[in-house]
Amino acid sequence: MQTAMLPPRICDEIERLIRRNDTLWVSFLRAKYKIREIVPQTLRSTNGSRIWKGLNMVWEDIRNNIVWRVSSGENVNFWHDRWIDSLGPLVHHLLPGRLPHCSNIPVASMVAGNGEWKWNELDQLLPPYVLLHLAAIKCPLPSFGNDNVAWVMTNSGKFTVKSAYGVCAGVEFGPEEDVWKLIHNFKGTQRMKMFLWMVCHGRIMKNKERVRRHSMTDASCGICGHPSEDIDHVLRTCPHAFSIWSSLVQPSLLSVFMESNIKQWVRDNLLQRLQFGRDPRGWELIFGATCWYLWLYRNGVVFGVDGIESWSIMVKVREWYAGHAAGLQQLASATGSCLIGSHGVRRAIPQFRKNLWFHLKIFKWSDCDFASRCGLA
Repeated sequence: MQTAMLPPRICDEIERLIRRNDTLWVSFLRAKYKIREIVPQTLRSTNGSRIWKGLNMVWEDIRNNIVWRVSSGENVNFWHDRWIDSLGPLVHHLLPGRLPHCSNIPVASMVAGNGEWKWNELDQLLPPYVLLHLAAIKCPLPSFGNDNVAWVMTNSGKFTVKSAYGVCAGVEFGPEEDVWKLIHNFKGTQRMKMFLWMVCHGRIMKNKERVRRHSMTDASCGICGHPSEDIDHVLRTCPHAFSIWSSLVQPSLLSVFMESNIKQWVRDNLLQRLQFGRDPRGWELIFGATCWYLWLYRNGVVFGVDGIESWSIMVKVREWYAGHAAGLQQLASATGSCLIGSHGVRRAIPQFRKNLWFHLKIFKWSDCDFASRCGLA
């Protein structure tokens, strides 16, 4: 497997090999394996160590995801190195039948004496869309310092095993992956937090999944009769759920609210990136509570249990939020912290925690017989 090729210590090996050329260890390694380039083309060696052989097996993938950050432009090959993120090596964008007079030239050599790119020469070799990219890049100068390399799979440019595994295994770790941290920091009840986690993992037992597991034969929605009940239908597109979200979400953002995939949808609402709510205060709590009560209502309908009434979902959400927010504010005043609207505070002083939880639990579940029978209180 690809993971066997990348033990954790290879991270440090790659970082030192490429970035820290002046250290004794890197100088010795480069001399031993006769490496002259900052980013070598290959690492082939018949007598290499196990780490070196492991690096050699994945080096092509690593090299293809390294980009140069040009400063002086003296160490970067203009045609064959990747120094414009979105284009890759410029040699792949040459006009048909055109070849540069010299392919082994640094980026600095393509800068004229007036500090501009050599447009007369580049116009004959590259198409207009590449020239537009070049026009947006400031020409390198020796006073800008040394050229550096960066790992394109991370925002910081630093190499990590996780991102390298994604490259080798064909797994993309996009920005939506931080949804797990947002769920972990969610300040609602533990059941709501666990429910959101299962939603993002696709582990909710909707009718479509129950049919797939041969526990029933009808995958239709028990509320509206839609032929296929998936998690998106339960929480968003069912007419009943849509009517509730329509009363909570700003009309101008309702179409955006309904479009993204489920994981991105949860992330955007917990992050409050677009301020979906008509009242943005505590929107992540209102969002989580609404999802949870929609699921409880659906279960009451499907299993024939006297649970939450359709008309009372909004009332339940607002009552829960009022009590929960009041409790968090009480705890915040006692601890000197701000627990509403901040993802950074997750822990309170222990002596207040028991009293606060008792208050929230009594407020939420004392009048809910359905929750008690389901083991939720």
